[in-house]
Amino acid sequence: RLGIFLWLLLFFSTKIEHSCALESPIEQLPTFKPQCFDEVYTGRPNFSPGLEKFLSFRNTIKLEVAWWETSYMLTHAFSILLTEKLGYRTEINDFTKMNYTQFAMENDITNASFANALTSSTMHAYMNLYFGTTSMNPELWPATGSIAKKYAESQVTKTLPNIVQYPGTLGPTARNGWFFDPSSLSEDLKADPFTSLAMIEEKGGFTPGHANAFTLSHELGVGNFNIAYHTFADGVASGLNCSGETKLGEYLGGQSDCEYWRWVPLDDEGNPICCTYRNQEEGSCDTALTPCFAMVVGDPGWLSPDEKNEKRALMSGLPIEIVYGDTKSFLETAEGIGKPFLFYWWEPDLFIDGNTFVRVNMLDEIYCAHEVLKEESVYSTYGFKHDESSANAPCEFYKDTLEKGTHSPDALYFSDAFYLLQQFTLDFDQIWQLANFTNNSTIAALADEIISANPNAALSEVPDSDMDSYYGNESWNETDRTERFKMHLSYNLGACAWLKENEALWKEYIVPDEFIFNECLIVVCIALGIFVWVAGQSMHFFNSTGYKVLLQKALDALEQFTIAPVFVGKVNQFESIEMTPLESSQFESMKNKSSSSKVPNISFCSTLISALGDEDFIEFTVTSSERSDDANKGFFYVTIYDGVFRSEVPNSRSKESLMQFGRDYSSPQLSTSSIASENNDVFCESSNFKEVEVINYGRTLKLPIALPKGALTLQLPLLTNKLYCSVREAHAIIESGHKYGDEDARAITSDIPVLTFNVHTARRFPNNLEAQKSKGDDDDMLTIVGIWKILNAFGKDCFRVNQVRWQFFSYQVAHLILSMLDTFVWSLLMTFLIDFGLSLKKTDWCLMVALSYLSIEMIRYHFSLHYVNGDYNLKVYLESVLLRKFVFLSAGDVSQIPDHESIFRVAALTDVGALINEMWTPLHNILIQLYRVIGAFSFLLYKFQGQLYLTLIKVAWIVPLGFIGFASVYMACRVPRGFAIGVQEDHLEVIIFSSMYTILHNSRIIRELRQKMDIISNHFDKLWYKIDGGTFERMYHCLFNTWFLQTISIVIAAMLYGMASSMIQDWTGDTNNVTVGQYLVSIGAIRQLLAGLVQIFVLFSSVLESTSKIKHIADLVNFETSLERRLRNHHGIETDEGYFYRDHEPTNPCLNEKDTHMAEGEEYVLVIDGATLDYNQVDPKAPQYVFKNLELVEHRSRKSRKCLPRGGIIGIRRTDDGASKVLLNALSHEDICQKGKIGFSPDLYVARADTSKSALYMNETLWQNLVMGVDCAAFKKYQVQTKEWMEFQNYRRRITPRHLYKLCKRIGLNASIIGKNYSPAFGEISMDCCEELMDSNQVIRIRLVQALLQRPDVLVLDGVGDEMEQSEIKEMVDIFREFLDYKLDFIDDDAEKLAVGGKVKKRTIVWVAYQRTIQDQLKSDEIVLVQTSQSQFSMCGKDTAFTNIAHVTQKGESLVSAKSFNALSSKSSKSFRGR
Repeated sequence: RLGIFLWLLLFFSTKIEHSCALESPIEQLPTFKPQCFDEVYTGRPNFSPGLEKFLSFRNTIKLEVAWWETSYMLTHAFSILLTEKLGYRTEINDFTKMNYTQFAMENDITNASFANALTSSTMHAYMNLYFGTTSMNPELWPATGSIAKKYAESQVTKTLPNIVQYPGTLGPTARNGWFFDPSSLSEDLKADPFTSLAMIEEKGGFTPGHANAFTLSHELGVGNFNIAYHTFADGVASGLNCSGETKLGEYLGGQSDCEYWRWVPLDDEGNPICCTYRNQEEGSCDTALTPCFAMVVGDPGWLSPDEKNEKRALMSGLPIEIVYGDTKSFLETAEGIGKPFLFYWWEPDLFIDGNTFVRVNMLDEIYCAHEVLKEESVYSTYGFKHDESSANAPCEFYKDTLEKGTHSPDALYFSDAFYLLQQFTLDFDQIWQLANFTNNSTIAALADEIISANPNAALSEVPDSDMDSYYGNESWNETDRTERFKMHLSYNLGACAWLKENEALWKEYIVPDEFIFNECLIVVCIALGIFVWVAGQSMHFFNSTGYKVLLQKALDALEQFTIAPVFVGKVNQFESIEMTPLESSQFESMKNKSSSSKVPNISFCSTLISALGDEDFIEFTVTSSERSDDANKGFFYVTIYDGVFRSEVPNSRSKESLMQFGRDYSSPQLSTSSIASENNDVFCESSNFKEVEVINYGRTLKLPIALPKGALTLQLPLLTNKLYCSVREAHAIIESGHKYGDEDARAITSDIPVLTFNVHTARRFPNNLEAQKSKGDDDDMLTIVGIWKILNAFGKDCFRVNQVRWQFFSYQVAHLILSMLDTFVWSLLMTFLIDFGLSLKKTDWCLMVALSYLSIEMIRYHFSLHYVNGDYNLKVYLESVLLRKFVFLSAGDVSQIPDHESIFRVAALTDVGALINEMWTPLHNILIQLYRVIGAFSFLLYKFQGQLYLTLIKVAWIVPLGFIGFASVYMACRVPRGFAIGVQEDHLEVIIFSSMYTILHNSRIIRELRQKMDIISNHFDKLWYKIDGGTFERMYHCLFNTWFLQTISIVIAAMLYGMASSMIQDWTGDTNNVTVGQYLVSIGAIRQLLAGLVQIFVLFSSVLESTSKIKHIADLVNFETSLERRLRNHHGIETDEGYFYRDHEPTNPCLNEKDTHMAEGEEYVLVIDGATLDYNQVDPKAPQYVFKNLELVEHRSRKSRKCLPRGGIIGIRRTDDGASKVLLNALSHEDICQKGKIGFSPDLYVARADTSKSALYMNETLWQNLVMGVDCAAFKKYQVQTKEWMEFQNYRRRITPRHLYKLCKRIGLNASIIGKNYSPAFGEISMDCCEELMDSNQVIRIRLVQALLQRPDVLVLDGVGDEMEQSEIKEMVDIFREFLDYKLDFIDDDAEKLAVGGKVKKRTIVWVAYQRTIQDQLKSDEIVLVQTSQSQFSMCGKDTAFTNIAHVTQKGESLVSAKSFNALSSKSSKSFRGR
């Protein structure tokens, strides 16, 4: 498209140029010329006229010829040199036969009298140079063309130089004069011809009838004077002042006759001094008058007023009548008469030399300096009128020292041609030799030969218009055309021959201009290559699958947002699972094998192992129901996978939280620790299993189903990952051999098929900056060194983020290239553009710079599209670090951080954004500005290498170094203040978010207290506190820093501008100063250098000041959670090899927990063994315990218990002191004990129902809230690809709106939420819409539906029934009993199919409620737990659980009161206080 546009532009510009051009009356000489030299210059490009105009490139030089031979020959000689030796096109024009007055008026000559005075070809030559119609002229006659020359000089002003320049003289001196042909004189006079008018008169030349008398005027008659080519029309010549009636007039002191084309001097009475031609014709000649002698002048308009022949005839006092007409035809007439006559001509000219005419000498100019002629203003001041006492000697014509002329605006386009013209000179003999080549017979023969070979050349080269113009529309024929063509061709051939014979005159001055158009073609190819590459990459990028997939995901998410705001982008796991395994023979075989009675059970001991990053490996145990080491019983496989098992967003782009193989862990192996040595040694000593096979690229261990003593301890080696992540996850899965191609593999079952590894980091953020961490006081950081250390540590962590290092360095390399292009390369190009392209109007350099600019901008676009600085990756990473930290906080951890939601929101939204915008992006800009400074400085050194003594270069050295020193000291003093402002802004921003949180979450109390306007006004004031004390303060601080340094750079730049005249060259070649282009570009480079330094310091200040944001984030991220504190306090073990690890499984509830008080074969539901929970994590010396060495004690026997058996309802008496709440949190791992063991059995799936709205997604639909737990329940409960796993999938697919509506109806959900009657769309209502309709009971009922749909093994009821009527509680208990007995409608329709290994797990309900709620609902054999102290829960029957025993204390310990529980977080961390 671009090519078509440029072609159309050139086409129409050419058409417009042709259509707008006037039909020129100028005769153009033929362009058909044979090549003169064998070697011609081809280095100058030859574009079409349209393209030349478009590019402003001048390649055509216009030359001019007059009608005499030397002008023709000299012009043709220059045309040959310009064409063949310098590569130009030439256009030769002839202005002789045109109406020049009209031409001058068309070229803005408004003075009509001056235009009429431009009558000679010598005047035309000067004016054509002035108009620009001619670019150069090697032969100018300054005397005869003085009028035009003076006009051009008169237009010169102070600001407008002379358009016409004169590069020296040509060499020969020319002069007009009077001549006569002495051939008809006597022999003695021929030998000594007349040399003056006095001698002619003395010898009888002006005596009628004398033998030596000259020709009389009436003897010549009227010549063929064609008025069409002169300044006359219709027989009346305005220049001769003739009357229209008499055709007579007065002109220059004489009488002009426009009928017979004569002029005669008048005497004092106004009468002709002799008998004129008119008198002779009319017969009115006075006998006393002497007949007039003829003086032939070709044209009265050729000469300037000071050179007029009429004036000289008047001065002579002789009876002379000037005859106007063709001199050569009059000579032929006089030859017939046999008498000579005076005529006007000039030298040098072949006409004079070839005929041996005699020149008449006149009085030299030095004797004519008398101002006596005052009759007319046009009279010459250099002459006096002849009187009777003086000799007949009028003043001589001026000497014309021929000069060369140029049209100065063309000098920039044709510098080599102008140089040739300036240096070219000739002497008189050489120019005569040149002119005489027209008489060369060889040349004439060669011209005839060329014409014969090209018979049609004359017709094409000499059009009819030129012939009509030359012959004055008179009749002409083809012979005339051929002769005229031959004449021009002969001139060209003669000039060629002369040039070959006289190479010494011109050869050394042939210095063609050098062009870089070939290099431009290379740049064009490079630019096209860049364009193709950039366009191809852009098309590939925008059309690539990756881009379209990500874009489509974003568009799909946008479309889904209104439907499911929380679950946008979430893939439904069951919809993405293919059911083909159900039809496979492998799975059918596996189902058949698993149906047999003896199916081994292979399980892990626990579902979760949490470890610290300072450990070298994690130990975990695999148990088997087989008790033999027989290898023939088959194999199973333990495979380690990255990340979370069955993540709800499996295709997440977040990889930081994943433990990745080879980066965070290596291949699993058998444990070699002392703890596991007993079992593992037996295994290793077995003759059948000397080595464990590691397959699947090192991720999988192949193990026998029959394990020695039923247990095997494995190790997962941990690797050091320097990238900070608070928690990383991986998981191990027990898999059947069918997956690995073992067709004979036995079917297996598993109670715990998946083991999750959570590795908590043991290092601080950023970069384990322990020694430099703040001690809680922001003032400790208010030093430039401290700020720099934190910034350095943070930068190291940033480079470890996925792809950030690569993006950082690739972005910097890209911008390094761009900076060098923008500074070094572009400054060089600008120097060339100014010094050559603009100053010398070199189109090739302009084109080169333009193409280079296009290439640079295309590279800039490509880099902008494909190179990013890693800010998005870093932003996502930092936000995920904060949010990951938040979600891993326990309930006790949250209580230690006042206003925790606002603080984390400020950190995740504001602080992270500020770090990206005020630290990361400025850091890149600092480096970019540094590159620009280096590029600018390199340019100055390169451009002025060898000229380091220049003042400009000294300034370029001294100024930046001094600026750097001053700015460094200044910014070092200002940065701590900026850091303090950042800390202050953080505090104010937390106030804003806290206020906003209050407004959004406490709208009801605001309305009740009628404080709506007060609260909003108060928030408005807080906004302005933050703006004034934070935003504006930071802006003013940065603005002052910027403009203080900017002012210094501006002053320096202003001084450099003011010193310009002392640094710029006084003349071309001045080595002590610089050119204009060098100065301008150098000043630009120095300004770039200073601006870059200013930006570097200002941006560096911003980077350092943003450390407050790093510190804020670090305070949150480095907060030690309960779990991290528990792990850190757990003493580790160091092996003999120097490896460090902790034995985690004994500290967690395990599959094989045993309690001596439990019956044989009875399994436990929960374990409590010495649990200690402390809510004050800040000050370990002053713990505030909720539980301390907690244990279960049977009320009657006072025996300690460790576990509770499964089945039925376990009641926990709810108290107002919060202990029961904390116990439930600890069992559910929402609170972490610092010591001991507490929790549910790991093989049980637990679901919880409570009154908390935070467990509901209020901006999602009711359907999504009800079924969201079912989607992942199967993956948490069953081994993948087992019968139970598949059956649970089928169950999930059977959940329909009708089934769900029935369940909600039975649970007792309000009709205002689900409707009175069933509707398929009942679940599409948004929870936000029914929030006001939900009391705590409705929330509990929704949570119950959520829990029941998941088919949990343990159902935890927190506060269920506490606010219900007894009848409602009774209905609920009936549902609970059905659930315990696997008889709940729809939920348990296929319960028998879900038995793992043919064994149905007992369901258990843990019910925390007030006495009034559960006292009458429990059976007599069901257990109730009642806290009796900080270290004891009593196990009672329902009959004794609610008696005074509940209030008994032991050993003086008091229960935790509500008041003390609420004050547990009173000693919160100072680092969080006020944020």
